[in-house]
Amino acid sequence: MDNGNKYDGKWKNDKEEGKGIFYYNNGEKYDGEWKNDKKEGKGIYYYNNGDKYDGEWKNDKIEGKSPQILLRLVKKSTALATGTSLSTL
Repeated sequence: MDNGNKYDGKWKNDKEEGKGIFYYNNGEKYDGEWKNDKKEGKGIYYYNNGDKYDGEWKNDKIEGKSPQILLRLVKKSTALATGTSLSTL
């Protein structure tokens, strides 16, 4: 891929299909199942800030909630409500 993204995994009919890892040019990555060039099934998305979503995907979108992302959202809400720094939570 000429935009800096990279896919390492299975292909079917010139499309990402089956197990694979997609490396985004911004440093994030997705490691999981693909169907017809879209995230589908079980997979882990690793964000630049250290968060990750580990769960189900459907039609290239998150399906359900990840405990780690929910915990981060609770921490952010708590920090905003109390005026506390995220680093102290």
